[in-house]
Amino acid sequence: MGEQEKIQDAIAREIHDRQSEGKALGNLGLAYIYLGNYAQAIDYSKQWLAIAREIHDRPSEGKALGNLGIAYYSLGDYAQAIDYQKQWLAIAREIHDRRSEGKALGNLGLAYYSLGDYTQATDYHKQFLAIAREIHDRQGEGLALNNLGVALRQSGNLAEAEKTLIEGIKVWESLRAGLGSNDANKVSIFEQQARTYRALQQVLIQENKTDAALEIAERGRARAFVELVARRLSPNPTEATPITPPTIEQIKQIAKAQNSTLVQYSIIYDEFKVQGKQQTHESELYIWVIKPTGEVTFRSSDLKTLWQCKGDACVAPTTLAELVTSSRESIGVRGRGGLGVAAKVDQASQTKQLQQLHQLLIQPIADLLPTNSSESVIFIPQSELFLVPFPALQDKDGKYLIEKHTILTAPSIQVLDLTHKQGENLPALTKGGQGGVALVVGNPTMPFVPPAPGEKPQQLPSLPGAETEANAIAAVLNTKAIIGSYATKSAIVQLMPKARIIHLERRSSNHDWGLA
Repeated sequence: MGEQEKIQDAIAREIHDRQSEGKALGNLGLAYIYLGNYAQAIDYSKQWLAIAREIHDRPSEGKALGNLGIAYYSLGDYAQAIDYQKQWLAIAREIHDRRSEGKALGNLGLAYYSLGDYTQATDYHKQFLAIAREIHDRQGEGLALNNLGVALRQSGNLAEAEKTLIEGIKVWESLRAGLGSNDANKVSIFEQQARTYRALQQVLIQENKTDAALEIAERGRARAFVELVARRLSPNPTEATPITPPTIEQIKQIAKAQNSTLVQYSIIYDEFKVQGKQQTHESELYIWVIKPTGEVTFRSSDLKTLWQCKGDACVAPTTLAELVTSSRESIGVRGRGGLGVAAKVDQASQTKQLQQLHQLLIQPIADLLPTNSSESVIFIPQSELFLVPFPALQDKDGKYLIEKHTILTAPSIQVLDLTHKQGENLPALTKGGQGGVALVVGNPTMPFVPPAPGEKPQQLPSLPGAETEANAIAAVLNTKAIIGSYATKSAIVQLMPKARIIHLERRSSNHDWGLA
């Protein structure tokens, strides 16, 4: 992006097109803001500002001032940020640009929020909200409601914050509904909107409304996937299928129907002042345990201990994602594309990391989990927690979690319910696979892939352990495992619609694989 803008800038200068030159400089400034290079962003934005003033281009002058305000805000210079945003606001009002006026007001709200002046922040966000509604800017309305709700929460007005954030969620959900069946866009837009669901959870927990917070956590979980599964179950799968998130009573019924203990996690972020700047960091891990009896219990785990380093004895700051990744690497699990030799396992480091994850994820709820190892525990992770090697987690005595519990994972409680209903419509398995088919795949003939771009393709190593496991599981399910050259993508895809149970055995000691 930067190189293209530089070429456009050079051409504009060559042909003496000052307006295009200014816009190219402005785009370069934006690119550097996104890259986090604020010094460069300020330099290019100031050049754009100078040209805009020279040619009396008031809209561009205002936008250049706004971008400068954003850059100084990102540097933690809130006084400068406020000055530039107020200049943009004045120009926007002068030229009657309501959209830019709203953005400038919203940016001022953020700057005052970072200064801890929540009264001013609330006032500016309310003005932004009024304009967004006036000009029917639904995206701006959702953003204003989110930021207003967060400011109200910090000022201690929890009831108003709850009401505001619920309105924000309704706006976001109406925008997603307008995307129809475009699942990729739904996932993309939801990533931008997830903070409103998190903020409302924080408010509800502060109000001691833990069941309502669980409903919101579930409401903001895997929505595109939930809607996809619901469409597959619908008698008219081509039509849009409105689906309502489950209530707390329905969540209890799902746990009962699964005859399992459900454990739902929610990672909460908050803003902290670090070296004079407001920064977003992991704050808490919310954990709900839903027993088959319908009992729901809320617990939490402090994540600030991972990155807040105090005193000579503290370890290097990390994040939850880094801890999860290093724990996987410590047991020999690599990410996609790795062809090199697996790193040598440091037993002491492995134990420490697996126990640290156990302390964060399991220890706060250990007394709520079933004591009978044959009773199922279904974990509902979030974000990086989907990569947690739950079975390998160790307690302080070195005992693995898989030794204590039968473990499953799912993307959401509602997905569990939908797939359970789908399973009820399939024929039951009988001996020899009659009346229903179990599909078990393991150790396919591995493909050739280059270790790195431009290098000669090499065949991935085979997975003899996966073959052994697949054959053992197939025997239990009264079928025959598909392995080696028979386990091609085309063959497996044809068999999947007929299967009652599908098991893709993809593990060995050191390698992960996907169907060729």
